[in-house]
Amino acid sequence: MAVDPALRRLQANSSQHTVLAFADDLALLANSPQELQANLDSVHSDLARISLRLNPLKSVALHIRGSVPVRARETSFSIGGTPLTVLTELDRHRFLGKPVGFSVLPDYASLETMVLKGNKLIESALAPWQTMEALKKFYFASLQFAMRTAQFGKSDWNEVDRQIRPGIKNTLSLPENAANEFIYGSSSLGCWGMPIAAEEYDLNIIDTAFKLLTSPDEKVAAHALAQLKDSARHKFREEPTDEILSTYLSGEETDPTLPKGGRTANHWSIARAASRRMNVSWSFDDGIP
Repeated sequence: MAVDPALRRLQANSSQHTVLAFADDLALLANSPQELQANLDSVHSDLARISLRLNPLKSVALHIRGSVPVRARETSFSIGGTPLTVLTELDRHRFLGKPVGFSVLPDYASLETMVLKGNKLIESALAPWQTMEALKKFYFASLQFAMRTAQFGKSDWNEVDRQIRPGIKNTLSLPENAANEFIYGSSSLGCWGMPIAAEEYDLNIIDTAFKLLTSPDEKVAAHALAQLKDSARHKFREEPTDEILSTYLSGEETDPTLPKGGRTANHWSIARAASRRMNVSWSFDDGIP
């Protein structure tokens, strides 16, 4: 974290760059390969003046062609003459814990690890009530980052529920064919109130969209709104008003003749699908939800 003041100086001295910085993790954004290479050279030089350096071996480049068909391009970039690893389609790189890339394949080994941890907790020597409380308070809480960053889809989280449910029933001495409502129903009705991973995923996606749009950081909120408007504009083929934004994020359709798909998924299209599944209705007032 001691690097942070230096990065603030870098950002102040390089206002022409789009820099996403967190501690010593940097992401440079540009609108063309030439602009990105120029920014890399400039930032490399700026950092050298404050006795910091970029590590080319830990850095990657991703060039996405924006026009249809949208795809990743194998364009060469370098830092100080050392070539960077270029991400191609389906490749991934972790930035701040989230896999990034173009059409990134889910890391199902990571998902299996989550299931394994849940079942190990279930098989532990805890008393049944302790196991249930640990699942609710610690296990499902540990899944939230992967949910909020949409590292897996709804069907994947359904599979997590399916694989840990037998262990939960066994913990409660329930037969395999016992009604699931006793596990997932409200504790105020005498049930256990166990979270459902697939529903938690939808709720986390919706909540993350809301937090981005209402962020106390004005730049984050403005960038989020601009991305949302771009997605709504592409979907409805018209300039997004508050009403269009509300319709878009609520998952409603205005014109069935409009083409579906044709663009890669983003957080807003995922939040739209989650809102539709959960019957969540959005409304906007001057761009604020």
